[in-house]
Amino acid sequence: MVASPAPSAAEGVDAPRYLDIPNWDLLRLLPPDARRLVDVGCNAGALGLHYKRINPQCHYAGLEIDAPVAAIARTRLDRVEVVNVEDPANDALFEPGSVDCLIYGDMLEHAIDPWALLKRHQHWLSDRGVIIACIPNVQHWTIWAELLRGQWTYQDTGLLDRTHLRFFTLDSIKDLFTGAGLELLSIYPRYGNRREVADTLAAQLQGACELLKGDASALADRLATIQYIVRARRPAPTPPRRLLIQTCIHEPVACKRVRVSEPDAFLDRLPGVRTHATENGASIGIEHPGEEVVFIWQRAILSREKNLSHMRRLIQRGYVSILEIDDDPLRWPAVAASDFWGYRACHAIQTSTEQLADFLRQINPNVTVFPNAIAALPRRRPPTDPQAPTTIFFGSLNRRPDWLPLLPAINRVLADRGDRVRVEVIYDQAFFDALETPHKTFQPLVPFETYGETLSRCDIALLPLNPTRFNAMKSDLSFVECAARGVAVLASPVAYGATLRDGETGLLFKTPGQFERRLAALIDRPDLRDRLTANAYDWVKTQRMLAGGFRDRYDWYLQLRDRLPELNGQLRDRLPELFAES
Repeated sequence: MVASPAPSAAEGVDAPRYLDIPNWDLLRLLPPDARRLVDVGCNAGALGLHYKRINPQCHYAGLEIDAPVAAIARTRLDRVEVVNVEDPANDALFEPGSVDCLIYGDMLEHAIDPWALLKRHQHWLSDRGVIIACIPNVQHWTIWAELLRGQWTYQDTGLLDRTHLRFFTLDSIKDLFTGAGLELLSIYPRYGNRREVADTLAAQLQGACELLKGDASALADRLATIQYIVRARRPAPTPPRRLLIQTCIHEPVACKRVRVSEPDAFLDRLPGVRTHATENGASIGIEHPGEEVVFIWQRAILSREKNLSHMRRLIQRGYVSILEIDDDPLRWPAVAASDFWGYRACHAIQTSTEQLADFLRQINPNVTVFPNAIAALPRRRPPTDPQAPTTIFFGSLNRRPDWLPLLPAINRVLADRGDRVRVEVIYDQAFFDALETPHKTFQPLVPFETYGETLSRCDIALLPLNPTRFNAMKSDLSFVECAARGVAVLASPVAYGATLRDGETGLLFKTPGQFERRLAALIDRPDLRDRLTANAYDWVKTQRMLAGGFRDRYDWYLQLRDRLPELNGQLRDRLPELFAES
């Protein structure tokens, strides 16, 4: 189980702390593209606050019985009703079939009749609707410790919260949902602290389990689990297709997060989908019975000499193979020297820009574009303080030819403004050394979290790219990341001209002179920066959220699976050697 990240601070509201911390494990299971969510027992709306950064286009409603707490939730959610959810009169709050996700976060144990509640509420669910619930486990070792001491002590929070009316184990949780006529999709444990106590206690109880004909095989896990997170839905006419998306990552530093990790985390939330990613190596044959497999090579340089047998095995096992590439293939001489063997040896290619796709379709006809997108939108940046210094951001890898023609203009602008302007530089030591100002800070190559924090402290980002073939194939990810963080962008038309609306969401430049004038304007006019960044933020919110496009990947993968005989025929025509005997 992945450890939960530390909660962020509440945003300008007052609430008891335990009401204001979202259940991070619950958040990770909410469908990213749900159109309407209903949070039953929403408390102060912390879960919805964070979810709306993932899916800002959703309608997130909360039901809460505590009026003062609900008042806080109203500042965060789209709709909040102060109701007793167990009153059948409130079943008409939402139209049947109008809800894509029904959430019970640590709520069902407070209900008088959770069995009836699930039966009544499920009619709100749409055809693709799911229920996500978090329920305490009364089998946790701390409860055993209480009982062995002859205690059952109610507290203000925790497993023995004095407001808990119902208590569940793993088996009775399953019965709760299946008894309501729901189909269980998954049950995940949330482990508490001191796992070693659970393991020791389980070992001591082996004999008792045998005597009482209990199941001792999973006892340690059950004793260690403090809560279970359940995914369920109304029974569907047909079960979801089971799909394994397996990725072999060859360049972890290069876009692993945005091209693999974040899309995988979203795809994992779809019923029937399982993702598995490894770095610089992958095992064939990890699929479960009944799973269809899509095998993705991320930035791999495949060759006949090294990969022929591997590609044959993929075909023999009925896999769909895809190459994921987000840079100009000619960057690697070995690719062209092999006559693009790896690009032709895969069934299909996925990429990040239409420019790349146009080139790749000359090699393989089955190419699709998944534009780079933001998984979670940061908070909207407040208006600029006109009295504060302006901070310029520059971060790049191997970009000396792109910034060198602009360096005199940059240094003139810095010299004219003295300590009113600071510069933050990541990775490019040569650029940092060439800046003629003492008001500058340098960081080497840093983790993405540090990069994001640094970018968020800045006001202006410089994105220069010369008109070369390699640059023309680059994606607009840097602009998207700046726009999401409220950083005004001064960029070249290369790579950014098709996305950035000049004068509306950022500024473009074509000559060093225009660059200098526009950089000066961005520094001297905070109102201009605020207008550009507000428009750019709204553009990301509506056009470049991963929540709005991740399902396109799933649909395409299923289409490729359905076309597998045809795709194998194309492979045979391109590279007959893939089908020859080893």
